[in-house]
Amino acid sequence: MNLKPAPAATLELYSKLKESGIGTDKFIADSSRVVLKLLQTNIPIHSLLATREWIEAHQASLQHIPEIFYASLEDMQKIVGYSLHQGVMCLAQRPADCTLEEMLGQTILVLDGIAKADNVGAIIRNAAAFNFTHVLVDASTVHPFQRRAVRTSMGNVYGLKVHQTDNLPQSLSFLASKGYQIIGFENRPQATLLHETQFQKNCAFIIGSEAIGIRPDVLPTLTQMVRIPINQEVFALNAACASSVAMYAISLQLKTTTKL
Repeated sequence: MNLKPAPAATLELYSKLKESGIGTDKFIADSSRVVLKLLQTNIPIHSLLATREWIEAHQASLQHIPEIFYASLEDMQKIVGYSLHQGVMCLAQRPADCTLEEMLGQTILVLDGIAKADNVGAIIRNAAAFNFTHVLVDASTVHPFQRRAVRTSMGNVYGLKVHQTDNLPQSLSFLASKGYQIIGFENRPQATLLHETQFQKNCAFIIGSEAIGIRPDVLPTLTQMVRIPINQEVFALNAACASSVAMYAISLQLKTTTKL
């Protein structure tokens, strides 16, 4: 195992935690469970930075990693900027986005304007839990492989197919032309209640931002608007919470006992 102390250049690289700091072809995974899940995939890993204690405890799983650096927990916390209790981070190759055509035939989760990485990560974790494996995101949505989204997803993003579009209405219109049902979840009086909605497998269902919901230019592409029945004194559910309710209902109806 090629173990060595982390030089200043490596610490600087790992300090650039935001995707904009390391480029769109790489991502950083941190926390023990997220890194260990990564080690079980075929995603190429460039390097690992961890405490000696973590490396010694998991050395049997690290044989294929080309560079392994160690640092003190204190030094790692300095570069991360918050208390890092588990002492491990990985720099890995970000899987390439799939094409929209490659998503055809699958039920598609669509994220419209979800700007908070924690929300995206939680939604991705929900998607994996209910066996939804294809995710379409617009340009204003945090990419699911942004560091904090990866962490919040608990590494469940690794098994998903992602496509990010610069023109969501156009992408949804393309799906509609292929026979897709375009469903938008919106808490509006004219929307069909969730339990009264019939979903088809070739369905793209949209979760909008908490600030404005589904964008006005996306609304004309909808086949149907659906709402989750809640106390009307509550404006709306958190996007991640709404996604879990929506995906449970869809998976129950489609009986997604296997991956879609």
